Amino acid sequence: MAWLIKSQDVGDDDGFASHFHNKDGWYPSYPEVTGYILPTIIAYAERSSDSADLNLIKKSVRAANWLLSIQLKFGAFQGRLIGDTPTVPVIFNTGMIIFGLIAVYKKTKCRNYLNAAIKAGDWLIDNQDDDGVWRKYLTLNGTGETHIYHTRVSWALLELFKTTRKEEYCDSARKNIVWALTHQKSSGWFDRSCLLSENNDTPLIHFLVYTIRGILEAGLLLGNPLWIKAAEGAAKGFLRSQQKHNTIYARYNKEWEPAVDWICPTGVAQISIVYLKLYLLNREDEWLEATDRNLEYLISIQGRDGENVEGAIMGSDPIDGPYMPNSYLSWATKFFLDALMLREGLK
Repeated sequence: MAWLIKSQDVGDDDGFASHFHNKDGWYPSYPEVTGYILPTIIAYAERSSDSADLNLIKKSVRAANWLLSIQLKFGAFQGRLIGDTPTVPVIFNTGMIIFGLIAVYKKTKCRNYLNAAIKAGDWLIDNQDDDGVWRKYLTLNGTGETHIYHTRVSWALLELFKTTRKEEYCDSARKNIVWALTHQKSSGWFDRSCLLSENNDTPLIHFLVYTIRGILEAGLLLGNPLWIKAAEGAAKGFLRSQQKHNTIYARYNKEWEPAVDWICPTGVAQISIVYLKLYLLNREDEWLEATDRNLEYLISIQGRDGENVEGAIMGSDPIDGPYMPNSYLSWATKFFLDALMLREGLK
């Protein structure tokens, strides 16, 4: 948590920096990640009522106000604010920011945050095709192919539905989840789940677990056992491979065989959260045992040397690996903290 707060304090605004690079230093605030860090900050703060944790709420409000200041007039949010990056609305980024706006609304009861979330949700619905798919505003330059991991956007819309009780958000999410499930293979693996289409045969697990988590959370929110079972089937693919190889690698093919020999710590943290959610459902010990091995690994690589990395999680292991090389990531650290808090709650 200390490192996440540092990633906010180092910038010129109140967003959270995307990452720290060992050579280039701190990068600018990242709207998408700022959005989904906010529920983590608030959940951590609610564990205690001392002054330090009350200060975390104030920092969350500041970050939310920054998000309001950059929301586009039609409700969407752009991607990264780096250099001369064009101001292009992005589906996924907008969905992730809804999580933060709802979390701050629930904490403060200030309607401004909910109104902004509603505006963002309405924009998502307006730009969704009838079959539940988002086919435009997909990347930072506005191009690209649609992604299965938009199931995580559907989860955000369901959180908005739960808060507002407006059925259109539920309908939108439901259509997208149904479409996504048509791309699940018999092994539990999902096609079209990587950011870059050329890697769809061996997706980075960061995006593949986005897909699984979105379906699982949607199933839990709507009480849909078929969706929960679909997510569990995918998670078991990870689990069986982890049991076989004694680790989780960064990319897998549709048979759950590792396609690379390096690790994506972000994905390890993310799948650990899924494991824990499934353990809470069925109390099968293998989910908990695998989680504990993953957390022990993540603790072993947590940054220790230097004030700019202490407490953070790196993009690749080894650190000069292909995904965000030589960097410590705010989103990896956020998911690590989520997993730690969820695991601690089981004691």
